Amino acid sequence: MLNKFQNMRKYIINILALMLFLTTNIEVQAQSRQISMKDYGILPNQSVSIAPKLAEALAKIKQTQGKHEKLNLLFEKGTYLFDAKDSPKKVVYISNHDQVGRRSIGILLE
Repeated sequence: MLNKFQNMRKYIINILALMLFLTTNIEVQAQSRQISMKDYGILPNQSVSIAPKLAEALAKIKQTQGKHEKLNLLFEKGTYLFDAKDSPKKVVYISNHDQVGRRSIGILLE
């Protein structure tokens, strides 16, 4: 009985070790890139909405993104203005709402 318990314990430890190795290996393989939004003309403390510039920048960035590449978008410290009339629009469904239609999205990430 003790031998079966020891074998089962070794089996479980090996499975857990394998799972840990595989998840760690996947994280190491994922590449990451930092993108300064300043390079796309998106600066803080402006008197105009950054929504159009941000939508354009995100579209350009998406075209260059690798399949498993992680992106870090870096914004300078400050205040950013998003005006609903300049923001991208998308049909979204909100639970417990009966209002259907296109909504303004400040930062549309897809």
